[in-house]
Amino acid sequence: MKKLLIPLLLCAALLTGCSGNTQSEASLPDLDSMISEETQPAQKVYAGLIYYATDHGTVDAAGMTSWKAELETMGNTWKADALASVPAASDTILVLNAPTEDINQNDLNALDALFDAGGHMLLVLPANESEVRYKYLERALEEFCIRMDYDLVTDPAEGHMLEGSNAVLMSRIGTPDGMSLDEKYYSAPLMLDNTRSFSFFYNEGYGSIKMDGFLETDITAVGTPCGGTEDDPETFEGKALKTMLYARDEDRGNASVVALGSGSFLTDAKYSDALSEQPLGWVTATIPWMIWLNNRD
Repeated sequence: MKKLLIPLLLCAALLTGCSGNTQSEASLPDLDSMISEETQPAQKVYAGLIYYATDHGTVDAAGMTSWKAELETMGNTWKADALASVPAASDTILVLNAPTEDINQNDLNALDALFDAGGHMLLVLPANESEVRYKYLERALEEFCIRMDYDLVTDPAEGHMLEGSNAVLMSRIGTPDGMSLDEKYYSAPLMLDNTRSFSFFYNEGYGSIKMDGFLETDITAVGTPCGGTEDDPETFEGKALKTMLYARDEDRGNASVVALGSGSFLTDAKYSDALSEQPLGWVTATIPWMIWLNNRD
């Protein structure tokens, strides 16, 4: 804490007093009594419950210990259990990490209850070749005007992909009000590997939805059908493809969804890789932001 000296009332001279007589040192105030501590207002910590879904083929929570430890250091509580058991409460973030199968009606009911309570979901859904159709998950996203693309995003432009991989260079759109992100996460190149894209559309409830992107490709990128191709035969090209975005519903207590089309950098195996730092910083910064939405003025 910053220390301040308390101002002293001076008569004519500190040591002579008003009469001009010399004052003994013993009568001077003790130095410690002249010092007070200025109390700084405590900075609000926005933390909550991170509820990690363990079913529907999600990434094993045992391989997520590094990210879990970072989130707990930030003040969050971590719990891993079946999706349908997620508490219907604000300050709760359901993490649905790369499910390889669709959710079901019971899960959808639990999600609706979570959102009605002002809760949140972080959906990590990388591209995969499985022909599974995420029908129920699509319904949950549609309530937030989000549509997933069953695509693998690539970019043939020179220098836009890491040689020998599917890692694509991303552009940073920006952060919303209330989200704090260190400047270092704007500096180095940001690449996402094996990513799919998402898009927005307008449904009957769009009036209460506030949405925007976090990350997107250049217009040279291509979204090629990859999994679920029977329902998504279209190849997307000639426009920027959003690979990380958010939407929040003002009518549901600012319940929100953050959707991300890549996520291997969150696992222990990739956590310390050089290419993981940038996307990891962006995703982790959304956690306190979602909790902030419940506490904003």
